[in-house]
Amino acid sequence: MLLKQYKGEKTIPNSRDRLCRLIEWRRNLPSQDRAFLDARAAWIRHVVLDEDDLYGVLVPPAPEQFWFTNRKGVTKPREISELGHNQADAHHLVRDYFSVPHVIARLGEMLRTLAWLHRKDIVLGDLHRANVLVGGLANVPAAYVIDCDAVVFKGEPALRRTNFPYPWSHPMPTWPDPLDKSCDLAFFAHMTVGLVSKRLENIALTDDVLCHFPVAHGELLAQWLRRENAAARADTLSTVAVQWCRYVSDQGIEYVRSGTSEQRKPWKGVAAIPASPTGDIKLPKPLNPVKPTDRRLSPQLTQKSVLAEQVPTKRPCLGVAMIKVHFANTLCELATVFITVVMTAS
Repeated sequence: MLLKQYKGEKTIPNSRDRLCRLIEWRRNLPSQDRAFLDARAAWIRHVVLDEDDLYGVLVPPAPEQFWFTNRKGVTKPREISELGHNQADAHHLVRDYFSVPHVIARLGEMLRTLAWLHRKDIVLGDLHRANVLVGGLANVPAAYVIDCDAVVFKGEPALRRTNFPYPWSHPMPTWPDPLDKSCDLAFFAHMTVGLVSKRLENIALTDDVLCHFPVAHGELLAQWLRRENAAARADTLSTVAVQWCRYVSDQGIEYVRSGTSEQRKPWKGVAAIPASPTGDIKLPKPLNPVKPTDRRLSPQLTQKSVLAEQVPTKRPCLGVAMIKVHFANTLCELATVFITVVMTAS
């Protein structure tokens, strides 16, 4: 698990209870739904407290397929912005080059997740390129959402909204508070326009984007950009997502649109892409690991422990880890011991 620490301005008075509600909601999902969520989102597992104050949350790391090793040998999460590299830039950076069908297929997987969450009355809210990871070319197209603690759950946000993912690009003069499903789709449509056009700064639904989609999908993208709520229905999203996912088949066949016709051609795959010189992917160690053996953790569980994820009996089940910050007291005790030793020696 990874520890995500909060700053004071990030939380609201009832953040703790609302975050615990997210944990309980996931725990009560049917096993099939929970497996679907875990494969696609870093949903929070535990709430971490400092005394009675909210300190942060524990979240799972992204699966291995969503990491890559750059040419300097540093392992990093593969953000969805990687899909926006053109062929020359990808070759220069020694990265995977994603053709437009592969871009759309991964956007389709992201849209599947969005549709599923919307059907559960959950709005992602903090949806931008840094919070969506994608799998590499060696894997079946996949997408993974992080920072899920910022969701709006059944109309109630757990954290304070500090800024908008795209404050510079959206023409709407006002935003709802809390954010709603139409906001998610506006953010998603902006990502789609920039990634498909291979120009991340692009905010216009231009012909070089529309040519890759059926006419009806282009009209939907335009409606999403305008934040029209009628176009935010979950069943509509699911239908579009399924079609986008089929732009690349499991057998590696790309579906390339040209005007009103479609062409099907074999995907050349990794062999056509410059190989990375850095070797196998290795997951980085968590920056702030919190282990059950840490002496800062209270051995007693609070009433919130019932919200913890069920784990094997060999591992303790901590629903809310109580972190006690006592560095000052520890230093005083060490100083007292040192003075006593000196006086005894003299």
